[in-house]
Amino acid sequence: MPKKRPCKEEKEHYSKVAQLPCYVWANFPKKRKECCAKLEIHHKTGAGMAKKSHFELTMPLCFNHHSAQTPLPFGSSIHKGTKTFEKNIATQDAMIFWTQQQITENCYE
Repeated sequence: MPKKRPCKEEKEHYSKVAQLPCYVWANFPKKRKECCAKLEIHHKTGAGMAKKSHFELTMPLCFNHHSAQTPLPFGSSIHKGTKTFEKNIATQDAMIFWTQQQITENCYE
């Protein structure tokens, strides 16, 4: 089954999220040295096997804080120990709330 193409609203939202800094970089100055330049958009996990959450349930994370292939230790990345990451950094819901605030405050139009 082919992938569903993102609608205009999704593309606009992803564009806005992509303009934000990594959540960890923006909120944990002491952890900025862990961040890398490649920003990725994380969809909230828990939608079910191989299903993406709604496009608005996203947050910006750099590769190191998003990917399971990060060189950082277990729990430093959302996909390399989600529960530990949420315990040490923030819950996905808190990061989504922050992302939505940033988009609203930046008034992209």
